[in-house]
Amino acid sequence: MSLMSRGIAYQALKLRAITLLVLNRRAAAREVFSEMVRRWPEDLYARSSRAHVDAQLGRRTSAIEDLRIVTTADPHGRAADWFNLGFLLDAEDDPAGAEAAFLSAVDARDPDR
Repeated sequence: MSLMSRGIAYQALKLRAITLLVLNRRAAAREVFSEMVRRWPEDLYARSSRAHVDAQLGRRTSAIEDLRIVTTADPHGRAADWFNLGFLLDAEDDPAGAEAAFLSAVDARDPDR
């Protein structure tokens, strides 16, 4: 697949997932994010997005797994990923893990700020 067709395919899937989220079809959006992860396993956006949806769907174990991959791959990345990991670890009764994740959220460089 050429770089241009990958870009088009990627953007089409991303748009589909966002549309499904707007329509409150989280499970369907999760499947699209999962397809993105299958096709581009290194894509942190797709993993982070799937984790956020999984958290909303009550799939904490899967969300934690994806967020650990994202935060390990980019330890100084988005604060939101660290915060959500901390929130989920706290819900799983892992206060030490939650505290470490929350502290990493404070230290993260956040391009959204």
